[in-house]
Amino acid sequence: MSQGYDIIGDVHGRADQLERLLGILGYRRTSTSFTHPDDRKVIFIGDMIDRGHQEAQTLRIIRDMVDTDNAHAIMGNHEFNAICYATRNANGDYIRPHSNKNRHQHEAFLHEFPLGSAQHTDTIAWMTTLPVYMDLGPLRVVHACWNDDYITTLTPHLDHGNRINTGLLNAYDRRIEPIYTALEETLKGPVVKLPDGITFQDMMGHNRDEARLQWWADVNRPLADIVDPRVANIPTQHHGKIRQAIALRNVFNAASKPTFIGHYSLSQPLRMLSDTIVGVDYRKHLTAYRWDDGEALSAARLVSIPAYRP
Repeated sequence: MSQGYDIIGDVHGRADQLERLLGILGYRRTSTSFTHPDDRKVIFIGDMIDRGHQEAQTLRIIRDMVDTDNAHAIMGNHEFNAICYATRNANGDYIRPHSNKNRHQHEAFLHEFPLGSAQHTDTIAWMTTLPVYMDLGPLRVVHACWNDDYITTLTPHLDHGNRINTGLLNAYDRRIEPIYTALEETLKGPVVKLPDGITFQDMMGHNRDEARLQWWADVNRPLADIVDPRVANIPTQHHGKIRQAIALRNVFNAASKPTFIGHYSLSQPLRMLSDTIVGVDYRKHLTAYRWDDGEALSAARLVSIPAYRP
């Protein structure tokens, strides 16, 4: 019998919602972990931390499941940012600057894991063991974007198990290409710079002058239609400029086999992103996909529960 997987989207420190979803999926708490009677495994697709206020409890659940072989977990951009926030470069500066914006994005985690504490050091060390991507044969998982060229670029620089290392962090910090873009967009997705003077607010209330692109969108769709829909908040008089900017970059990348992503804070209804791509990060709904080898991908296999998300 082939292994069944439940791919769970961005938890963001909401242990209560995670426990509820695990229960709905049939997992039961034991003395050491959550387990499934049919030996199914969870794959956590990254962004396990930040925003919620149950950071330690969330990570305890996930780490226990990974340690007991009841789950896999991969790196999201929030875990990568946490590593960079805690790591100094050769000049003694933090790879991720301790700016007000970055501190605000990370404050829920830092409240429970103060920078430099033993708990913080241990957790960051664990995060460095998370693979940047997983290819499990019949399916693959990545936090934001699967691009074959990026995977080819990154793989020789990753440690065993597709894990980051000091050399890769140094290359990222120094923005050495093509490594920098490959890692940045694998974990954070491709973006487009908006025209000068045009910004929008992200879900944390920060102004952004770059917009995410829906890299899975069909190549025949107008490029201006694949921008993050939150840019729709920008006044209509700027839309022509935005379309012009977006048209400068085509990021369509067809996946050759079932590929699961998080990151994108999708809006309802639950749906397939393409014939081969499934997103499991839905805004205000903690979501999972129930995968079984041999079963056709279908939106009917998505399971979602309401969860407050800023």
